[in-house]
Amino acid sequence: MTDATTFDIFAFVEGQGYPEDTVRVYTDQKSVYEIDKLEAAIAVELDQDRVDELASEVEALTEKVRESSLVFSLRGIPTPVLLDVEKRLDAKYGEQGEGEVNRERHINRMSELVALSILHVENNDGAKDTRQWDKDTMQKLFETLPNGQGAKLIDAAIELTLRAGTFEIYTVTPDFL
Repeated sequence: MTDATTFDIFAFVEGQGYPEDTVRVYTDQKSVYEIDKLEAAIAVELDQDRVDELASEVEALTEKVRESSLVFSLRGIPTPVLLDVEKRLDAKYGEQGEGEVNRERHINRMSELVALSILHVENNDGAKDTRQWDKDTMQKLFETLPNGQGAKLIDAAIELTLRAGTFEIYTVTPDFL
């Protein structure tokens, strides 16, 4: 029981959050390819009726691409969690020197970073996939997503985690507020 002079620090801290954002990825590669072909045809077509017909096809395919989207809700990772990931990777692959890049280590690091950042995934119909992500499941998804879409997730996870770290740096300075 708490009164006005006491509080539960864990309940208070757990109520605080790290930066969150959403990232939309698209999965219908075939329709995107068809759109590119149609737009190239439109660019050289002189018959306005044919241009309108091709533009209608582009519109329909664009809707298919939109319907293929997935929205990932992500949250920045606290520094101690990130350091724990690095510690496990160091134990498995050895410490990495300046300028060294171990491809397998990098893939595992990025996969784990994104997996730890995912809160849930929502399809275009609003249904949610709330599974617990891990690096293996994330790597499988990266192998399945169209080129460039996985990079969007990695970029967002890195940005949110950097922002979480920035918060940690600024809040310990005396002139924060």
